[in-house]
Amino acid sequence: MDTFASDLDARSVPADRLAPIKRLQELQSDAFSAATFRTGDDRWVIVYNPLHSPERTHE
Repeated sequence: MDTFASDLDARSVPADRLAPIKRLQELQSDAFSAATFRTGDDRWVIVYNPLHSPERTHE
């Protein structure tokens, strides 16, 4: 994920740094993979689910 993010000049953040996602995973498996957001200073942030396999998250 970091390589992909750097290619886009974006920052990647695992979702568990922002909110407890293990509960979401228990309620609905694979409900969240990733999302992109534009910050107030016009930069991109990719928030991804670190509970997915390394192949899926490209960690």
